[in-house]
Amino acid sequence: MNGITGEPPKCKAADLKVGDKLSTTVYYTVRAKQSGKVQVVDETGSTLWISNSIIERESFTATQFDEEEKVSRTKLVQTLQHAGDTLFQAKFKKKNGEERVLIGRRVPGSDDTCFGRTEALESLDGCNPQKRQIDHRTLEEVTIRNKKFKLK
Repeated sequence: MNGITGEPPKCKAADLKVGDKLSTTVYYTVRAKQSGKVQVVDETGSTLWISNSIIERESFTATQFDEEEKVSRTKLVQTLQHAGDTLFQAKFKKKNGEERVLIGRRVPGSDDTCFGRTEALESLDGCNPQKRQIDHRTLEEVTIRNKKFKLK
């Protein structure tokens, strides 16, 4: 069992051999910055420091973007549907008409249809993500992989 989450290990570190390949997807919240490194906390509450060079090589943020594109609603929804396990920021209207901004990722294995709803896991600081739904009819923008897509 994993000492932090209580779940069985995904990999037995003691059985690793030199040359074995590893794969991981972890979602962090930035807690602090120092010269050349960033302190982060993951969804289990574990904190660690990561060098800026690793952050810049390995990570996307859901809020930074280098370019902006105005797109149709269909393209906006497709962008969300093809997010995979990458964090995104989505801006949409709640049922009561209030604007909502959600930072999260798609629920693994979930399907949605165009003009339906996307099931998302909202990223929260240092704790388990919460399942939410994004209504495609009120979706206004999606920021993902350094690009912001806005409804025309």
